Amino acid sequence: MTPRATILIPSFNHAPYVVEAVRSALAQTEPDVEVLVIDDGSTDDSLARLAELRDPRLQVFAQANMGLSRTLNRGLELARARWVKFLPSDDALEPECIARELAAAEADPRIGVVFALPLVVDAAGAPLADPAPQAWFDVTVGGRDDMLRGLLERNFLCAPSALFARERARAVGGFDPSLVVAQDYDLWLKILADAEAVLLQERLVRVRWHGANQSAHVTPATEAERARVVVGALERLGLERWIELFRDRDAAAGEDAERRARHALAAALERASLHELAPYVQRLRDDAVSPPDAAGVSAPGVASAAAAVTPAAPRPHALPPHASRTTAPVVARERPSLVARLGRLVARLVRGDRSRARDHGDGAEPPAPTIPPGPRVERWIVAGHAAKEGAPSRGERLARALAAAGVEVTWVPHAEAARNDVQPARAGALRVEPWNLARLRALLQDHDARVRLVLQTVDAEAVALAREARLRGVRVLYDKTEAAAALTSWADVETERALVEAADDLVGASRPLVKQLAVHRRPVHLLPDPADDAGWSALAASLRSVTARPTVAVVVIFGADTTVADVAECLGAVVTPADGPLRVVAIDDGVSDAVLEDLDAREERRELQLLRNPRRGPASARNLALRASGSEMVVLLDARHRAPGPGWLASATARLLGERRLGALVVRGAPGASWAWLAPRAVLARAGGFDEAYDPGTFEDHDLERRLRSLGYEVADWPAPAPRPAPARTIPEAELRRAARHYERRWRVPPPSTSDPARVR
Repeated sequence: MTPRATILIPSFNHAPYVVEAVRSALAQTEPDVEVLVIDDGSTDDSLARLAELRDPRLQVFAQANMGLSRTLNRGLELARARWVKFLPSDDALEPECIARELAAAEADPRIGVVFALPLVVDAAGAPLADPAPQAWFDVTVGGRDDMLRGLLERNFLCAPSALFARERARAVGGFDPSLVVAQDYDLWLKILADAEAVLLQERLVRVRWHGANQSAHVTPATEAERARVVVGALERLGLERWIELFRDRDAAAGEDAERRARHALAAALERASLHELAPYVQRLRDDAVSPPDAAGVSAPGVASAAAAVTPAAPRPHALPPHASRTTAPVVARERPSLVARLGRLVARLVRGDRSRARDHGDGAEPPAPTIPPGPRVERWIVAGHAAKEGAPSRGERLARALAAAGVEVTWVPHAEAARNDVQPARAGALRVEPWNLARLRALLQDHDARVRLVLQTVDAEAVALAREARLRGVRVLYDKTEAAAALTSWADVETERALVEAADDLVGASRPLVKQLAVHRRPVHLLPDPADDAGWSALAASLRSVTARPTVAVVVIFGADTTVADVAECLGAVVTPADGPLRVVAIDDGVSDAVLEDLDAREERRELQLLRNPRRGPASARNLALRASGSEMVVLLDARHRAPGPGWLASATARLLGERRLGALVVRGAPGASWAWLAPRAVLARAGGFDEAYDPGTFEDHDLERRLRSLGYEVADWPAPAPRPAPARTIPEAELRRAARHYERRWRVPPPSTSDPARVR
């Protein structure tokens, strides 16, 4: 009898882990599986340990060492099932992994591969303390096209989470034997060229990060493999098809859509940070300004800001420590030869385009999009249980009360019946939508509104949505209702705990529910069910009052010159009772042992969240903090900045909330000094965060300001907090020149001058 799925486990010297991997495969809730272990010439006692396992579904094969790709291809030949999972022998599956992925795979005959999210664990199996590897995989995509756009920049798909069609994999040649570490990246791009895909927002696999992982080490050879894979994908589909994929993301039409799509594709290739992609970037940028004429001569392009086009999703901007960029500078635009430049100049003059006959850009930026004036609009999404027996649920009553107050509200009944039966509808300010994660994600992407998400159900989808919402600057409230009170299993309890951690506010409808929530040591609001419409109006007003003040994350970078006294003085000025609860994120950007010990102690006392920045630079440090925290507003400081005292945030946040065109408030440092920022997280997400190509620290602040202005935002002065005098950070002259070239390639103007070119920060 043919099994429904084959779990293929290649093993090489993983004796401490391989038995756990096999047992997790055999413990699937879907029993109709076969498990094939292929030992690739291990020299430890892996085979002896495997010999102790007894199960008719398990087969163990031993072979001389052939390498991972050839081993996997042999497994494809041995597999009998239509669907295959590749499970590295140091990882493990959650019990429901195969069942959940098979259900998704068989729901649509066009699907060729199903992915899920991993839980990254350490060698002992505990959740990894470093958030960067987890953040690398924690993305959301809307389908195959979204995956392709994101895969151009990096491989964010977790290999052991994939369940793929065996025949589709064989039809595209299987795993490339010439690739040592990028064989899965290559296969996904090949399969996705003509098959649909799904990324389940569920953690169905445990990926062990023990330090010896093959993918943990970035070398010139691994980067060369990555370049081969991306170039191969570009050539297989052709640039025009890739441009089409990026044009689909833009609502504009005609020539403007074509130009923006080319710029978006070029920006995605730039972010891949591969020298081999420079010719493609140049060609796209040139053609975006002036397409080839009949003689095949293209006008030279003016490089637009990468952030002027919405960046390809998904993209945590920073690479994790195990996949950092190479040390060589990224060449985004090669200078054309003299002959080519003269040819283009002649072509322009022949066409009469004398106004743009110069071969160099003049720094002029394309017109910025128009952002409507006025305050940031208040929008609510209430996702709760559907009505039962004709009686409106708490969620529906709350949504209607908010709508009656004139607030824009979307009511999302969360139930299996509602998923199929509820149709989108609008009644005044209230809109009713069926529960659909893709649609809900689209509602979260309003960068210039204050979005509040109320969740009243406990499941994995709600947790995933809450986490994603907070990273996008959405206020998340978990409203524990009687329907969610009876958690029937330990898994339900763990899911609710994850939802509580992902939420900004906790709400209980009764005192017993509030007591249950209070064990999490977080502020809890008691808002009981009212008896009449007036009571529901009062409840809606209370909820709006609870969320009137925005949540704020204060990110402080501490560097090598920081002292323990600096830490105490800086944090003492930041955290004041008048400013309400602030979430403080401290970044270790190369601090001394004494400062690190002090920050560790503060984290143990829950005064802050401590993150280690292995890349050493303000851009990567800030991006790391943006990925690892969630809030509506973000303050970005370093240890040199001091808040002026109580109330230092109130007027500034009110100003940002009252003016949607205002993208950020900044304290512009003197030449060579760091800036301080206060901005809505959603705006920073729209701009793509800080460009880490400027690290270890040069023009990243100037670059982000220009990108915000290119999106139509204003950037205003923020009189506080003031920087303290401190020695400038010494940047090697070669690094400074590299950053200056990067800035000029992007903006076509020289970077801001500094008082001393060798001391820029």
